[in-house]
Amino acid sequence: YTIGSVFMSDGLIFFINLICVVVAEAIILIVYLLYYQNLAERNSKDVMAIIISKNHLNENCSEKEMIEHTYNYYSSDRFSNRASDLIGSVMYTFYWLFNFIMSICFIATIVYLCYYSTYTNGGSYILWIFVLIDILKYVSYFLLSNLTHLLTNRYPGEAKIARKNITLFLNK
Repeated sequence: YTIGSVFMSDGLIFFINLICVVVAEAIILIVYLLYYQNLAERNSKDVMAIIISKNHLNENCSEKEMIEHTYNYYSSDRFSNRASDLIGSVMYTFYWLFNFIMSICFIATIVYLCYYSTYTNGGSYILWIFVLIDILKYVSYFLLSNLTHLLTNRYPGEAKIARKNITLFLNK
């Protein structure tokens, strides 16, 4: 017997674990979204800094020349930009596919635990494995993003986003 089983039924312990796991997943997602938003803002500031920067160009260059320089900097002809775009696309696909599979597994686990009443004797604690897997997913995403930045001087997908932003800037 655990301490909680003296005061609470197994169903109540399962329900409390379920609520705590959902709250923990929501907190992890919010932290990830804040990090991703910060990264997106940093990338857009980097693009604008390169457009405005006159370090690589002479003092009398026009706005068109700055934009052309920036577009060449993020050109898909450069290997580092292609590698960044490829890693970004793979990570994006993996992220959504993995989340879809994990959502189905989470729901299936809840249904299994409820249907077979295996949440008794501590079976409901298995839900915390999903939190651990989610944390590992985000840590690996963070490490791969920084490794990509270290190797290519771009975050995953940064060049693709920069080319899109430059095109939108030109169409204004």
